[in-house]
Formats: sequence, structure tokens, C-alpha cells
Amino acid sequence: KNDKEIHDNFIQGRSYAKWGNAQTLVLCDEKKILVYQRDNNYSFTENKFIKFSWNDMETNEKYNELKKLLL
Repeated sequence: KNDKEIHDNFIQGRSYAKWGNAQTLVLCDEKKILVYQRDNNYSFTENKFIKFSWNDMETNEKYNELKKLLL
């Protein structure tokens, strides 16, 4: 995805996450997984995310890191 597509998806995802009172927002495509968490102001910041690749999921360390973020 290019930056505009990621931005557009973030805006839409943030809207759903706020509506659903989610603590975590995840955007993913065939290459990467972006994890956003609410900050102290109870909002999501577009340029503050943790990035994983699908290949990262083959290592226990990275898989467990993502798992902890989603619990």
C-alpha cells in the first residue's frame, strides 16, 4: 500500500475503533501489520505505530510481542 492508502485506511479504522471503544487498531496488508494503541489522550496517533511483517510471525519473540499488544 502507498502512504495515501494507509492514511485513508487509518482514518476509517480509527473511526470504527473509537465507535467500538477499542484500545487497539490494527491495519494489515499482504506485507505488513501496523498496530496502533490509544495514547494518554485516549486517541490514536497516525504516525505512532508498531510495525511487524508477516515473516516476523515465524519467530516466537515477534509473534508473542504482537499477541501481547492484542490482548
